[in-house]
Amino acid sequence: MRFSKLNELIRDEVISRLLPEQKDFIDNQMRRGKRTQWLNIMAEIKGISLIDSDDYDTIVSKVGGWVLSNYEDRGVRDQKCECGRPIRHVYHVTNLDTRDELILDSKCIQDYTNLDAATVGRIKRGMESIDLERDEILRKIEDGWRLPFFVPDDLELPADIREHLSVGLPLLDRQVARLNVLLQNYARQRPSRASDDKSRTEDYQFTTFFDEATSVSDEILTKSNRERVPGRSVSEQMENQIPHSWINAIERCLKSLTQTSQQSISALEVANIVAK
Repeated sequence: MRFSKLNELIRDEVISRLLPEQKDFIDNQMRRGKRTQWLNIMAEIKGISLIDSDDYDTIVSKVGGWVLSNYEDRGVRDQKCECGRPIRHVYHVTNLDTRDELILDSKCIQDYTNLDAATVGRIKRGMESIDLERDEILRKIEDGWRLPFFVPDDLELPADIREHLSVGLPLLDRQVARLNVLLQNYARQRPSRASDDKSRTEDYQFTTFFDEATSVSDEILTKSNRERVPGRSVSEQMENQIPHSWINAIERCLKSLTQTSQQSISALEVANIVAK
C-alpha cells in the first residue's frame, strides 16, 4: 500500500499521543534515516564505493564535502534559516573541508551549499522518503493497526523489526513483507509445527490462542497483549474478552481434558467447541 504525506495538524495530534519512548524512537529514526539518505546519495553521485562494514564516521570521511550532521523537527518555527526565515524542520549541514556549519530549511540547501540542482533534487526526494515512512507509522497508529499474523516466540527477528515492536509501534509495509517471508521459511524448516502456525494465523480474529507446546492449564496467550500470563485462571484471563457462554464451554472442555492424557488444545478446536 502506498501512503501519502499526512497533514501537519493531524501528524502533530498523533505524535502528541505517543509515549515518550515512542516519540524518541521516531525522532532518532528520522535523524538517522535522513543522514543515511544524504550520505548514500552523495556517495553514489561522487562514485564512492561503500561497504557493509563501514560505520557512520567512515562513510562521512569517504564522502567529505557537505554532509547532513543533524536533523530536527522543532515542533514550532523557533529556529532561523540562514536566509532569515523562521523554520520548524531544521537541517544542520556541515562542510567537512572548510568546517562551515549552516542551519537550513530544505528549500535553501542548494542556495547555500552550491550543490547542483540535480544533486539537491535527489537529496530532497531521499528526505521525503523518510518523511513518508514516519507518516506511514503515524497513519497506522491512527487507524488502530495490528500485526496481521501470529509470530512464534522462537522466531529470530531482525533488529529493526524487533525495535519497532519493543516500543509498541506499527511495522512499515516493507517490514511486514520481510517478516512474512521469515514466517514462511520458519514453517518450511519446522514442518511438524507448520499446520499449527497456519491455524493460528487463520483464526487470528478469535480472541484466545492456546500454546500447544504447553499445558492448557498453565499459560494462555491473548490477542490484546501477546504475552503469556502464568498462574491465572481461565476466567480471569478471558474476563471482558469473550461472552460468558463461551467461557463456560471452554472451562468445561478444559476440565474434561484434565481427566485425559491430552496436554494441549488448538485455537481451531476451541472455536469448534464454542460454535456448537
